[in-house]
Amino acid sequence: MFIKTLTLLLTSLLLCGPLYAQVLSGGETLKAAIGARQAGMGEMFTALSGDIHCQYYNPAGLADLASPVITSMYTSNIFENQEALIAGGLPVSWAGPGALAFSLVNALGAKMEINHLDGTSENLISQNDYLATLGYAQQFFPGFYVGANIKVLSSTLVEQYTATAVGVDLGILMHDAVLSGMNIGAALQHVGSEIKYDNEGDAMPTTLRMGIAYQRVFQQEHGLRAGVDLLFPNDSDALQHIGVEYAWQSTLFLRAGYKLGYDLDTFTVGGGVNYQGIRFDYAFSGFTAGGNAHRIGLGYSFGIDSSGASE
Repeated sequence: MFIKTLTLLLTSLLLCGPLYAQVLSGGETLKAAIGARQAGMGEMFTALSGDIHCQYYNPAGLADLASPVITSMYTSNIFENQEALIAGGLPVSWAGPGALAFSLVNALGAKMEINHLDGTSENLISQNDYLATLGYAQQFFPGFYVGANIKVLSSTLVEQYTATAVGVDLGILMHDAVLSGMNIGAALQHVGSEIKYDNEGDAMPTTLRMGIAYQRVFQQEHGLRAGVDLLFPNDSDALQHIGVEYAWQSTLFLRAGYKLGYDLDTFTVGGGVNYQGIRFDYAFSGFTAGGNAHRIGLGYSFGIDSSGASE
């Protein structure tokens, strides 16, 4: 009954997705790219699984987490904004394969000069956000997963105005749908309370994600993952994310992506190394205005993961 209700909810929201474009929203931290691996693939990850950062794209993908893992990420860009993350995940088997995940993100905006009426001025941090997320995913039957997150956002503007909001994410994922190696996923993200500073509030940036991905291994040492995500945000027109990842012996990785519907941050490239459970990832995001952003990820998996998927 739960699976049927969730599937009907996601399907009906997909049909209504374009209507969201008329709603204003806040919470830019909720939209940020999480995971250097995912950023390098153009944030195309709704239909992939087994990675701790599935929590930020489709929590259902957490169910394939192969072993306990911890990971971190640091981001900086030309606007002097910074973002740091620490996350951990643990496979569980309470009612079949599943996993728990927790993460904490700190997004720090650049300093800005505030001029007061008395002629004085001061430099204040433009924005300081903390986002805590707890996720759980479960396999209901082979090849079909369901997951959910609960998240708490605490945001402070110019060191004076604060807001706290609570939201949830829901996701489903199907492996080997239609043909072997093809996955289909859907997630409804950022459903929750208003982000309200003082007396002014914005809706959460509720987004419906739909994705399709294909993955295949060639000659036992070459791996390929590719796919497309379609996003229906409540504060813009539909967006498309295209990404690809090549893996050699589940050790060396090359990635590329392209995002349609954005004014900035359209193309991405990246790479990674996975050696004896230690994983390093890097992603570069190019801006059409001539700047760029860099993301660095470092993680450790407490077990052998032959797929190279887990961070």
